[in-house]
Amino acid sequence: MYLQVFDLRTLWHVDKLEMLVWIVTFASVLIIDVAPGLLIGVVFNLFLLIVRAQLAAMALLGQLELAALRVNENLDTSRELPSTKILRFEHSLFYANAWRFKKLVREMAPLPGSKGCSGDSSRLHHLILDCSCISYADTAGAKAIAKIVKEYQAAQVSVHVCHCRESLLGVLQRGQFLQDVDKRVLQASIETALEDIPLSKQTGQNEATIC
Repeated sequence: MYLQVFDLRTLWHVDKLEMLVWIVTFASVLIIDVAPGLLIGVVFNLFLLIVRAQLAAMALLGQLELAALRVNENLDTSRELPSTKILRFEHSLFYANAWRFKKLVREMAPLPGSKGCSGDSSRLHHLILDCSCISYADTAGAKAIAKIVKEYQAAQVSVHVCHCRESLLGVLQRGQFLQDVDKRVLQASIETALEDIPLSKQTGQNEATIC
């Protein structure tokens, strides 16, 4: 453990929270004892996992030429699709961050008529939620997705929930959270969801597509 002190500089540049776990564990071992010190380190690490969940990010995806999807962060060549928001939640979704998921969606894709919606020219018609980064979801997470779907549908916005992993689909289905939502089409990707958007617009229907 003493030799690992030289790794602190690397940890500082890579992950400051990981460095903090190391310092707390090291100090606890020195001050108390090995076994209690390691236990304190484990508990502190669990606490930081909850903190990380509270700070989970939501990425806004844009579209490049050739229909390649990219994260819309400092990319001059990327562009948002008209009246469409593609959002990706970059963390597992559970009780500790379900509230943040809903908050970020509402902030980044304002509902028509809400405070963040600037006018008809930027009115949201389609919302695509990319769930590819959600490796785990509990009941609270599934409820958060269902609430967003129903909330936006009620505002005449079509919603597509894409790239759902089998575990997330299992929670949604077992809990019957989307039983009142139209699940006419199960799609496999954002691209297929985008292909379905013109049909949704023509029919004027609010769809929730799970893929």
